[in-house]
Amino acid sequence: MNLRKPPKMTSFIGNLSRLPLACCVAMAIAGCAGNPKMSLSAHLQADVDNKPKLLQPLYQKLYLEGKRNQVLNGMQIGLAAMELREFDLAHRIF
Repeated sequence: MNLRKPPKMTSFIGNLSRLPLACCVAMAIAGCAGNPKMSLSAHLQADVDNKPKLLQPLYQKLYLEGKRNQVLNGMQIGLAAMELREFDLAHRIF
């Protein structure tokens, strides 16, 4: 039975195994660095401002994400509206 530890890889090829991990970390950090904050148009912002204060961030998210997450955001708004006892608003969003 061989109990010796395998030799350490100190060659150039041994260091290449760390390259994919380093690239993934670098891309993740770079992706987080440059996201500009998006803003709404004037008429959409006015619509958000007419909603209850606690629902405004949810409506802003709904308008910023558009159709991509429309159903999810609508469900979150409807649930939050029901919790705030804004049943008419919840009925319109559902």
